[in-house]
Amino acid sequence: MEKRWRRLPAVCVLTAVSWIVACGETAAPVGRVTAEPSEIRLLYPGFSGYRLEWSPEAPLDGVEGELRASIHLVGDEGQVLRTFDQKLEREWSPGATSVTEHMLYQSALAPPLGVGRYRLEIGLYDGAGNGWEVVSNEPTARVEDSSQGFPAFYFSPEWQPIESGTDLQILGRRWLRADGVLRLGELTAPGRLWLQIAIPAPLAGEQLLELDPEAAEPEVVVHCSCGDVTEVRRGSGSHQVMLSIVPPADPEVPPECEISFDANYTLIGVEDRVRRTVALESLSWLSR
Repeated sequence: MEKRWRRLPAVCVLTAVSWIVACGETAAPVGRVTAEPSEIRLLYPGFSGYRLEWSPEAPLDGVEGELRASIHLVGDEGQVLRTFDQKLEREWSPGATSVTEHMLYQSALAPPLGVGRYRLEIGLYDGAGNGWEVVSNEPTARVEDSSQGFPAFYFSPEWQPIESGTDLQILGRRWLRADGVLRLGELTAPGRLWLQIAIPAPLAGEQLLELDPEAAEPEVVVHCSCGDVTEVRRGSGSHQVMLSIVPPADPEVPPECEISFDANYTLIGVEDRVRRTVALESLSWLSR
């Protein structure tokens, strides 16, 4: 059975996270989407990649702002448990098929999902909250109970305790109060580490952003000791970092790697004077 979504007026949309409350008139689907693979294996705290093939069949009327793919993991009773929404970089053009790359993940900063199969519901929405129906091949996520091959994560003292996240896409986040280190221990095999970090924009009247001398904009340098790899992310907002991790080959060297975070700025609370730098929003691993 194929899954159909409704195109609804903005008044019927709660948020991009909670997606759509079914009110208003239904409309014909504007296209089709096919997930490959149709069943995605998902461990904790791991991630898995997949592709979506979009086949637009009708134009999108009245798009306001950026167009995004709504990708929701849904429980047996229809409740949305996780969201993986992503901006669509390709233009929506009827008759022109396109493929986009996506990722399902369970972050180490959030509780694990229960073992079982979950539906993935896919749709489209814009910056004003307008949604469009697409027909899908009804992909599923298969959550398994296994941590074999996963490293242990150790946080240096500069990391603050995990805080509640902002929505069902970012369930938990962890702040640094200064430059800090994330250590990957007990590495048994090569893999990829996926991080989502946030460089905050100060809240007017509540926070001050203090840049280092000669810095033009906020920047975070992420350095991995395994392979001596450095990634740089600049500007306020969320940023993704993917690191290939290979354990040390020397048996005399501990099987671990260090990921350091060096920010050229500090966010300071106006009243409480609390100092923060970068926020870690997601943390997942894929063995290879």
